[in-house]
Amino acid sequence: MWSVLIIGFVLGLVYYFYNGVQGTMEEINANDVKRVESQPKEHSESPGLSRSENDRRRAGHYGDAVKNSSSLDAHNQHIKETEKAMQQVSNSK
Repeated sequence: MWSVLIIGFVLGLVYYFYNGVQGTMEEINANDVKRVESQPKEHSESPGLSRSENDRRRAGHYGDAVKNSSSLDAHNQHIKETEKAMQQVSNSK
């Protein structure tokens, strides 16, 4: 008799946890769908291009922006000056 009660109790706990996890996953999936739907759709700059060609073109625009960044130029200039100073110190020894 006790073994039947223990097995029933364990099965009840498994069922309870399974339903809890399943409900939580349904809630997460619903929230994820809402989040994806609320994001703006990306429109291709050039319709007719494959995704890889479009991504390559967009990456080029970002690369140009990084190259033209004044703060990046200032950083590179600082690095060059530091290397020059270190070179002078190592040559003087």
